[in-house]
Amino acid sequence: MANYKYAVVIGRFQPFHLGHQKMLEKAFKTGNKIILVLGSAKCARNTKNPWTPAEREEMIRSTLSVEENARLRTICVRDYYYSDNLWVADVQQKVNEITGGEKNICIVGHRKDKSSYYLGLFPQWTFEDHVGIDILNATDIRENYFSSSHLMPNWSTEKNAVEKVRAM
Repeated sequence: MANYKYAVVIGRFQPFHLGHQKMLEKAFKTGNKIILVLGSAKCARNTKNPWTPAEREEMIRSTLSVEENARLRTICVRDYYYSDNLWVADVQQKVNEITGGEKNICIVGHRKDKSSYYLGLFPQWTFEDHVGIDILNATDIRENYFSSSHLMPNWSTEKNAVEKVRAM
C-alpha cells in the first residue's frame, strides 16, 4: 500500500530501460500518484539525448497499465548548467503546481554514482531508495544502439521501437 500521496521520479530516460522500469514500479508501490520528471527537456538531439520528451513519455507510458497511466503525471525540465539552484527551483515549482503544496511526497531513486547527487537536493521530500540493477545503464544501451546498423527510431511510426531498445 502506498505511504505517500505523491512519489517523484527524476531521470533523462535516454532510453527507458528495465532498471528504470523497476524504479517506477517501486514508485507505484510507494505513492498514490506518480510525478515523472523528464530531464534534459530542451536539449537538441544528439547521441547522449536522442529522444525528445514526448518520445520518452510515449516509450514509458507504453510499458504501463491503464491504471498506472492514470496515476502518472509527467513534467519536463531543462538543464541549468552550473546552477543546481535554478534546476531545483524549476522542479519544485512544477511539482508544486501538480500537488497544490501537498507535503506528503517522496522521491524515489537509486544512488548509483556521483551523478545521482541531485537526489539529495530535495530535503523536504523523503528519499525512498530503490536498489538498482547496476549492470544496466543507458549510456551502454545508447552506444550499442547507435554503433549498430540501427537508425534513430520514429516512435510515432515504429511501434516496436520500445521492444527493440529493451532487447539490447
